[in-house]
Amino acid sequence: MPHPQRTSAAITAASTFFRVFEIICGGIIVGILAYYQHRVDKAPDGRQSARILYSLIIGCVGLIWSLLAISLFKLASFHLLLDFILFAGWIVAFALLVNLTANDDICSSSWFAHYWAYYWGGWWSYFLDDLAISIPIGYAPGCASWQTVLAFLFIGAVVFLCSAVVGCATLLTRLSERRSRRDTRKPEQDGPV
Repeated sequence: MPHPQRTSAAITAASTFFRVFEIICGGIIVGILAYYQHRVDKAPDGRQSARILYSLIIGCVGLIWSLLAISLFKLASFHLLLDFILFAGWIVAFALLVNLTANDDICSSSWFAHYWAYYWGGWWSYFLDDLAISIPIGYAPGCASWQTVLAFLFIGAVVFLCSAVVGCATLLTRLSERRSRRDTRKPEQDGPV
């Protein structure tokens, strides 16, 4: 049986590693999507996408939770449920966004060219209101940022799942330590015989 202090140290190191990685993934997602929302807000005809807003919100929640959780490691066994909920939320965000471009090549899809690239590239400033907008498919600014969002949403979801597994291991380790302490206590005697 592994030494309890070594197991606890390994769990602490794994949890800290995953929390730092969650902060990195959350920061990347929030940074890119917030910049994109800024571009949409600048456009006179800016149309908000509920899917992108959901992804931005779930990225913010994940980032805030990771910052709090890294400082509250003493309560790690209670992190399990929220980590699993965030895993599900990040997977849903990934699925919602990847579904927008799933029928075509990611950066050549009609949605990408007429929504993401249109706002990311600032093309709204080059066209008049009455002019029919025809953005050449294939020339799409923001392709790397879109792929980065998709990649880090998926990676972040996996990291939240790993944090949930570490939380489960923490809970099982603590329960095992309590059981072993209870079993090693000597039974009290009822008195002199």
